[in-house]
Formats: sequence, C-alpha cells, structure tokens
Amino acid sequence: MTSFKLTERAMLADINIGAFNPKKVDKDVTQEVVTDKGASNDAGTYVKNIIGPHHLKDLTYISGQARMAHYNLTFPGFAHKGPRILATVGFDKHIEEMGKYKDQYEAAVEALGNVLPTIRSARINELGSMWKEHEFPGTQEILNAFYFDIKYYPMPEASNWILDLDSDNMDALRSDIEEEVRDTLGSASKAAFIRALDAIEDMRDRLLAYEKPDDHKRGTFKGNFRKSLITNMNELANTLPFLNIAKDPELDSLSEKIKEDLCSMGADELKESKWERDAIAQKADDMAKYINSLLAA
Repeated sequence: MTSFKLTERAMLADINIGAFNPKKVDKDVTQEVVTDKGASNDAGTYVKNIIGPHHLKDLTYISGQARMAHYNLTFPGFAHKGPRILATVGFDKHIEEMGKYKDQYEAAVEALGNVLPTIRSARINELGSMWKEHEFPGTQEILNAFYFDIKYYPMPEASNWILDLDSDNMDALRSDIEEEVRDTLGSASKAAFIRALDAIEDMRDRLLAYEKPDDHKRGTFKGNFRKSLITNMNELANTLPFLNIAKDPELDSLSEKIKEDLCSMGADELKESKWERDAIAQKADDMAKYINSLLAA
C-alpha cells in the first residue's frame, strides 16, 4: 500500500489551440452547380478557401506537433476530451515543451500577419468571380482567431466539495469522487507500462518479420522498418520518467533498459544482420513478458 496520495503526484493539464477558419460556403456557386447538374438543393455545397491552405501550413504543423507532445506527456483524464493527467515529475518538461511550441505558434501568427495584405490582394485574382469583399475579414480579426493557451489544474479532492446537500448525499458524492479519482490515477499509473509494452511488442514483431532484399530480386523484401523504429523507441524511453506518477522504480529501470537493450544499434545496422535482429527481438520479447507480469501482479 502506498504511503502517499496519488493526487499529490499528479495534476491536470490542458492546451487549447485556436486558428482562423479560411473555409467559406459559397451559396452562389453551390446554386450554379446544382442548377447546371440538375441536382436537388441538398445534393451538396461548394466550399472555398479565402486564404490558401499553404499559407497556414506552418501553423497547422506546429499545432499538430504541440498536441502530439501534450498527448505523449500525459494520460487521458476524466472525460474523452479536456484536461489530461500530468505527473508532477513531468511538469517542468511539459511546460518547457508547450512553451516552446507556443513561442513558435505566436511567431508564425506574426509572420502571417505581415503578409496578409499581400495574400488578400492575390486572392482577389485567385478566386475570380467567387471573390466577395465582405468575406475577407480585416487583418486583426484574422489574427485574433489564433491562440495557444496552456492551463494547469489540481486534481479534484473529494474533501474540497462543500455543497448544499444533506449529509448522506454529500457523503455518497464524495465517495464517488474518491473512487473515480483513484481508478483514473490507477489506470494512468499502469498506462505508462502499457504504452511501453505496445511499442516493445511492435518492435519485436517488425524485427522478426523483416527479410533482407534478395540481390537477385531487387527491391523485394518483407516486413520493412525505418529509422524511426529506433528513434521513436528511444524517444519513448526518454519520456517514461516524466510519466511516472507513482515514482515507481520499475518504470525508471525500464526506461534505461529500453535504451540499453533496444536502442544500441541503428536501423541500417539491424537490416544487415539477422543475428542482431533476432537478438534484439529476443530482448524485446523478454521485456514484454516482464511488463506483462508486472501488469498482472
């Protein structure tokens, strides 16, 4: 039985990234198509981009990377969407990563603002007769649609709930809250091992499935894998300590073992040596069996 409260070793983290939506339904063009094709009015709609997607690709990329980093450093919270569980040991890493992406995002927004007048002028010609002056907002209105918010919250504590309810209902509510928090944090503590297990088993299977291309049949091979198989595994190993809500020494040890046993060789080297592939696949299999034994305990 742990001598600490899990609620003291975890918090809730949330990121909200907003962007300008450049898509506009053009009712006039829609009606033209419907009439031209002899279709019914509910057959579809024509959507145009008042700003070309290529002007927003940097912002889209940064927001995608930020969300991926957020998910990698956290666990699902109490709802499908919304704040996720962050181990306190991972707080500094999370705020560093999110701060980095926030700076990049805001710099990209500023860069977009500098070229919006040029984009607008060019879009008049690019949209031709579909251009409508009122559909293109002013520069500041467009920029105001972009935001990158990072928020942290404490884990809910049943003892903090004071409501105007009779004592029996209040006790039942607190009991439900305590149980949900306990179950959610318990699942999060196991989730780091499960995340590692999935990656380790995938690596094992890929190494065992690979067959080196036949020199006489150029380009033929089975079970190919890329350099990312190793780099992703190494990244996972580096992330595991930041997911350690219970400060379980087994998880920290697993992180080091992954780097030592599974990431010591590059993908190109592994492709050249079946012996090395099989050896590392065996280590991965042993590791997977050990994690399964921990999860079953």
